[in-house]
Amino acid sequence: MYEINIAQYRSKNDDFFPVYIKVKSECLWSMGPHKAWEYICNWISKHIGKIINNKISRIDLCCHTDELEIVPDDIENFKGQFYTDHI
Repeated sequence: MYEINIAQYRSKNDDFFPVYIKVKSECLWSMGPHKAWEYICNWISKHIGKIINNKISRIDLCCHTDELEIVPDDIENFKGQFYTDHI
């Protein structure tokens, strides 16, 4: 439900944080964003140490629905890193 990466060494660059956390969609769907964030912060505090500062570097928005009818030509209307399946 989470992916946690811990740097081997502390960077001299203040913009680089030593712990990188990716909250996966399964976690967000089941817990909601606030509870998912609270859970991982508590886990880090307990197992790694006190959180001094944090920043969000990326948020991906998604929508799971079967109410949209999308055809292959619609791919030109979307931008991002994704793969296409040709029908």
